[in-house]
Amino acid sequence: MVRLYYTLISVFVIFYNSWAVQVYLNFDKEVFRIGEPIEVTFSVVNNDNTDFSFYLYDYLYKTFFFDVKSTKNYSPEYTFEFSRRHSFVMDVGKRLILLKPMESFSVKIDISKIYEFKEVGGYYIVGIFSPDGLADTIYGLSTQRYKIFLKPPSPVEEEIEKLDKEKVARKQQLPGLPPYEVVRRMLEARKIKNEEEYVLYFDFEKLISVFPSFSKRYNEALTVSEKLKVIERFKDYFVSYWGDTILSYDVKRTEIEGNQAKVVAEVEFALRNTSYKLRYTYSLYRSYDNIWYIYSYEAVNIK
Repeated sequence: MVRLYYTLISVFVIFYNSWAVQVYLNFDKEVFRIGEPIEVTFSVVNNDNTDFSFYLYDYLYKTFFFDVKSTKNYSPEYTFEFSRRHSFVMDVGKRLILLKPMESFSVKIDISKIYEFKEVGGYYIVGIFSPDGLADTIYGLSTQRYKIFLKPPSPVEEEIEKLDKEKVARKQQLPGLPPYEVVRRMLEARKIKNEEEYVLYFDFEKLISVFPSFSKRYNEALTVSEKLKVIERFKDYFVSYWGDTILSYDVKRTEIEGNQAKVVAEVEFALRNTSYKLRYTYSLYRSYDNIWYIYSYEAVNIK
């Protein structure tokens, strides 16, 4: 699975390769306002040297659909109009689409007609393509995840101030927190998959050195802006893959020496019908404003 980033005239594209069929989403922009259309072009490309066919249903969502989650790990509700129509869809017409080698098929869909976007913030969008009309059951070939951001319906000063105050309030809780509490809050945020809370506790500019491929790109970047772009991509990668679900965690011990600290925690993860446990050793440093940040960690299997 390969994730590629392209930016051309504010067009953002993500690819997903599965055998010879390639499906991808194309957004004209990545920031929308609540209430405006969220249009995306969904494309299927036949990269094989043989023909590829699929059914295009008159009820388009049987062929093309979307799985949407916020960065706080909740799914928005379906719109009333979509739910009403969807509940009455029985047998619908369909036609066979034939793609010759290297041919593609694209369709533009407004996701806001499917999902009710009510809250500002980040959302992950995954496209679901089904050649057999099962896309609306979230079954089929998936694209990579793409992240969009929703702003208030209009730049209302009071609402913007409220959002800013919430962010400031979260950051104001950090100074003075001991290292073990930083780790405990980070693990709790990871357990409930709250991205906005989770990222508060890491220094991504330092953490990137633990990941060789990103570290290499960061060190080879020639300008500050290029380095910042690498960090943002690393941050997106880091918070996009939660791994297995956390069942429980226990902070075992903390060692503090000056402005450096190490915190050991044991974390139990669910794995199908069983579980496993890892012992993490987190390295933290204290910043000039008395905030402890995680900048490195190691993990060993203990169960």
